[in-house]
Parts: sequence; structure tokens; C-alpha cells
Amino acid sequence: MSHIITVKCDTCGHKFDIDIDNYDIEWELADSFDHGDNAMGEENHFEAVIEEECPVCHETINVNLNIWEYPVGAYNDQNVEVEGADKVNACDISYFSPIGE
Repeated sequence: MSHIITVKCDTCGHKFDIDIDNYDIEWELADSFDHGDNAMGEENHFEAVIEEECPVCHETINVNLNIWEYPVGAYNDQNVEVEGADKVNACDISYFSPIGE
């Protein structure tokens, strides 16, 4: 299974694929929220950034990977955001989840 994110550069319009299998993804805890006594405890948001360069104009493209766990230890949600390009297509990033490491 490939893990491809397709982007279109904001600067030159070139469309290209970023294969996130080629990166050593380093997750960081971005924030944490305690839902209190009436919920299921703490929710954690992890994020990682992949920096890529457009192969045509060499502009920097940042792919921001986000994964949430809630309750702790359980995968909850994911999101892929792109800066410097339009996201054309994104893959499922749950394979790379830091939850349970």
C-alpha cells in the first residue's frame, strides 16, 4: 500500500506526489486536553511536518500530519494540511500513528 499525498504548487502550478513512506516521521505532542470527570479522560493531538521542495520552482511545501487519540491509547482522528500548495489528494496516515509506541 502506498502512502501518497498529491499536491499542486501554489507558485508554479506543478502537480506532484509526495510519498510519505520515504520519510522518517517524527511525531510531537502538539497539545493535550482533559475532558474532565464526565468524559473519557485526556485527548492528545500529535503532529509531524514533512518539508518538501517543488521539483520545478523549488518552493518549499510543508505537509502537516495530524493525529488525535481519545481516550489515551485509542486512535480517534486524522488530518493532512498543506502549506505552499493545494492538497489534491491525501492518503490515510493512521499507519504512521504514534499511538501505542
